[in-house]
Amino acid sequence: MDRGRALRRRYDQARDRLIHHYIQYAEAADTHLDPPGRPLSARFTDRGQALEWFDAERENLMATAHTTPQAGLDLSCALGSYLKWRRHLQDHVVVNALALDACTKLNDTRRKAAVWNNLGGALLGLRRFEDALHALETARDLYQQTGDTNGEATAWNNLGSALLGLRRFDDALHALDTARDLYQQTGNTNGEATAWNNLGTTLQDLRRFDDALHALETARDLYQQTGDTHGEATAWNNLGNALKRLRRFDDAHHAHQTARDLHQQTGNTHGEAGVWNDLGNALRELRRFDDALHAHQTARHLHQQTGNTNGEAGVWNNLGNACQGLRRFDDALHAHQTARHLHQQTGNTNGEATAWNNLGNACQGLRRFEDALHAHQTARDLHQQTGDTHGEAIAWNNLGTAYRGLGGTVKRAALFRSRW
Repeated sequence: MDRGRALRRRYDQARDRLIHHYIQYAEAADTHLDPPGRPLSARFTDRGQALEWFDAERENLMATAHTTPQAGLDLSCALGSYLKWRRHLQDHVVVNALALDACTKLNDTRRKAAVWNNLGGALLGLRRFEDALHALETARDLYQQTGDTNGEATAWNNLGSALLGLRRFDDALHALDTARDLYQQTGNTNGEATAWNNLGTTLQDLRRFDDALHALETARDLYQQTGDTHGEATAWNNLGNALKRLRRFDDAHHAHQTARDLHQQTGNTHGEAGVWNDLGNALRELRRFDDALHAHQTARHLHQQTGNTNGEAGVWNNLGNACQGLRRFDDALHAHQTARHLHQQTGNTNGEATAWNNLGNACQGLRRFEDALHAHQTARDLHQQTGDTHGEAIAWNNLGTAYRGLGGTVKRAALFRSRW
């Protein structure tokens, strides 16, 4: 009996040492993924080595998070940036759910707000916007209760992203304004940059493009000031999108190229994929359709590599638009059908509406006007469902073009019959 207890004690000690080892190394690696300003651990030479270690140990780290409540809580913080970086979003949800349970078991109210906030961020990545909203509102309220102004700012910032995903643009604007002001109050320049960046994205959706440009230029400058290359890359890419809306296509092209180079520099494959897609759109506006096709194909490959189905869907849709520019309408039809299917799979109704609309354009190129009418009508109805009046207006316009094409076909058929 004594021998059994001794063996058990040695096993528990070995397990505790292993858990401690994984937590220590994960926390050290995480310092190389965080925004600048935090001291870097000497256990890893740079971000690349830290990511390599995380990649090799991910399954062991996730298993360790299940061993004890304390391990789950500690690893939820240490793994968060890595799991977002590599798009292991379901693992990110799991580890934060473990941490939330641990906070209850350990009666740790201090860290509960951060866990709710991180859970909300993970749910955002999975496009579960309603669930994210609940998590982030809970985080915000807990931060307010404990007087953690910087934490509250982060929750407001993430809330803005959730509201943007729900297409509640005015509410998103209020949340992000609040986040920015709180970050300024606490002197968190990097957080303020992120709020400005998200503000720029929201202002674009509100079609306030000049205001968006100002917000994104501010974000870019603040990221440069703090040395956050990843954040700067994101701001440059969003700047490119705003410049396209202002029809400054050469400037947009430069912005996207800068963003792509910065993402490659930091090894952010997910960010690079998004930039290649947006770069393709700029090239298409410059009527460089072959270059656009190459850019979208590169984006598609990278999104497939990272398992980002919603991103891949958007790329397929833009690939179809590039094929239309090259008058390859059969290829365009296939691309838009693939986009529609993937958007349906991910539950992105607005993306599906856009795919239906572009599918209609491809049908018009093939002179299949009845099919085009059906596609544009479906797009119109889906845009109405999501409250996207701009998208709905485009669908109505394309419907009119399809009706004209159908009318011309009917007239030509009648003329042909009258001659024979």
